[in-house]
Amino acid sequence: MSLSACLMIKNEAESLPRCLESLQTLASEIIVLDTGSSDQSLQIASAFNAQILQRPWSGHFAQTRNQVLQAAQGDWILNIDADEWLEPESSQALQAFLKQAPPAIYALRWQQAPDQPPSRKAVLFPNHRGVVYLGRVHEIPWDPSGQLPYQTLNHIELAHAPRISPLSAQKVKAYRHLLAQDLEHPNPIERFHALRHWGQSELILQNDRAARAAFLAAWELFRHLPAPCYAWGSTVLEALLFLACETEQAEEYSFWRKVYAQAYPENPRLSSLPLEL
Repeated sequence: MSLSACLMIKNEAESLPRCLESLQTLASEIIVLDTGSSDQSLQIASAFNAQILQRPWSGHFAQTRNQVLQAAQGDWILNIDADEWLEPESSQALQAFLKQAPPAIYALRWQQAPDQPPSRKAVLFPNHRGVVYLGRVHEIPWDPSGQLPYQTLNHIELAHAPRISPLSAQKVKAYRHLLAQDLEHPNPIERFHALRHWGQSELILQNDRAARAAFLAAWELFRHLPAPCYAWGSTVLEALLFLACETEQAEEYSFWRKVYAQAYPENPRLSSLPLEL
């Protein structure tokens, strides 16, 4: 099985060598789309024999990701950022997995920032299956056909060391500017995506009431989305449960836990949620 590693970059000379070095024995091809670097990023990418594309920055992360996908020729796609990399054991585990991997959209273990709890990030999926990215920011892979389930590979970690914390005022302001443009998007899937991340940004800003309103709106919208969106609802419910805990709303917590148990009875996170506050 061949693997295309796909990146979009701008001024990533500091982080890029570690990322590209980690892909040398894994990827059949490395495709780098540059959106206007003025440092040594392009020279570094060239030194690692990457295929280089150059496009002006569109202000839309998903559109840019999709431009990289169009150039990929491998059987599988790994979308990776310049500040991410695979340690040797994860690279070897991924190589072994791809030899017998059933088609799906896979999330790897991932950590947004060193002071944040471990999470997961969907970055791996089969090529030539119509998968596209959605979201002006915090973009996610999406299979419109609904044939590819979302799965998590807990034994493979995508290491991450952001140069600027995603929780910094600078990043949050920039991301909210992009998200705001999609809060009234005519496509309900894009609108749902913007709403749930808008709620996360309100949590970061410690605006619990505004966060709750955004997550409630996202959940109401989610209930009318097509079946392929099923996996996304759990993140909204987990946020509503978190808010109920933070504000010590026992009745509200009990309500959302019941909804979670009904909607996602097989989710392993369910067993870690107490029945009551």
